[in-house]
Amino acid sequence: MKKFSARGFTLIELMVVISIIAILATIGLFSIRNAQASARDAKRTAAITGIQVALERYYSDTQLYPNTDCAGVITTLASYLGATPVDPLGGTICARITYSGGAQAYTITFTRESGGTAQTYRNPY
Repeated sequence: MKKFSARGFTLIELMVVISIIAILATIGLFSIRNAQASARDAKRTAAITGIQVALERYYSDTQLYPNTDCAGVITTLASYLGATPVDPLGGTICARITYSGGAQAYTITFTRESGGTAQTYRNPY
């Protein structure tokens, strides 16, 4: 009689390896999603910074900030903005702009995808 030598992997060994690969893939997927959300938030922050620079240029010319809602501010600042700010997920970026001191100061508030809100302030001198 011939003896068979044991070669290959058992079913349990294969299941353990597949489980480990599935766990690592799941962790990697969540890391990629978080990184993508952070990248989109960085683009939003850059667009808000562009709006802030345009507001300052407008103020430099007129000595007042535009006193309209967000869509009106984008329209008013069209000549100061290189391009209309676009949200990474589509549509235009519309942050809430609050004025104080007779339109001499402002606060820009926008929502981050990764959670929470961010604010940019401009206090009068």
